[in-house]
Amino acid sequence: QFEVGPGVVKKGLVRSRTAHREVIEVFVKAFVSSGMFPVGITFSPIKGKRGNIEYLLYSVAGETFVELDYDYLIEKAFAFFDRDSNQLV
Repeated sequence: QFEVGPGVVKKGLVRSRTAHREVIEVFVKAFVSSGMFPVGITFSPIKGKRGNIEYLLYSVAGETFVELDYDYLIEKAFAFFDRDSNQLV
């Protein structure tokens, strides 16, 4: 689990798409440096405890290369939850 630094969050909620991208990049680099290579990434349809978007990384041992489109993923995640929050319960 990775967290963003102080000053980026308000009441524990990360709203900045840039912050999401930075955290994902750090997370992926940590996996690669450990010998685990990403083959897919998505967002969880369930928000975290504080309401943050959570991401799920699928990785495999051994060198492989799959280009991940972080910006597309983040936009898709924000759109999913924006749409969801506009629905009546």
